[in-house]
Amino acid sequence: MGRSFGDLSLNVNADYGRQSGKQYWGVAGMARYSFFDDKFRISGRGEYLDDSDGAARITNAAGARLVNKYWEGTLSLSVPGGSNAEFRVEGRYDRSTDASVFKGGTEQGQGTVQVAALAWF
Repeated sequence: MGRSFGDLSLNVNADYGRQSGKQYWGVAGMARYSFFDDKFRISGRGEYLDDSDGAARITNAAGARLVNKYWEGTLSLSVPGGSNAEFRVEGRYDRSTDASVFKGGTEQGQGTVQVAALAWF
């Protein structure tokens, strides 16, 4: 479900799944604010997934199914490049309740930075 209020756009999403008697669910919230006549945009996103039953079939590098809870937060700054392009710098942090997800099973969290040029037609 998304909604715009002038320069501010908000979006909320929820998911629920059930498979073989097991269930998982997740929620996400996103916000974007455009400023300086849409010359710059700042965005934030947060997501949570509860897969305590292992129903989503998420596996580690060895292929073992993980019973887990995950969350992530992302902050982005973007510059539109016309009506069909965007340049973006994004920072993201992911966290898991299972240490076997990041850095060969030694870390529960991981931060990443991305610089991207996007185009759509």
